[in-house]
Amino acid sequence: MANGLFGIDHSNRTDKQHWTKNCFNSSFPTSLACYMMEENIPAIYAHLKKIDGKLQVVCDEISIRDVFRCGNLHAKELEFDFEST
Repeated sequence: MANGLFGIDHSNRTDKQHWTKNCFNSSFPTSLACYMMEENIPAIYAHLKKIDGKLQVVCDEISIRDVFRCGNLHAKELEFDFEST
């Protein structure tokens, strides 16, 4: 992580690219999510739910492990391919 961001050790971007104008917008939230995952900090998950026949916004907590679907892997074991198919 000398020049990179927390948790993004395997990526299709170089350490310097993470800090550029259009890459930082997706690299930083990914890094923050990696930190949250390692510290077991859940994210707030806002979604629509039908309640009494009406759609309402409901906020729940969701683990970053569930968001990444990574099981028991650590952030340093994940690979992030930004803007790839």
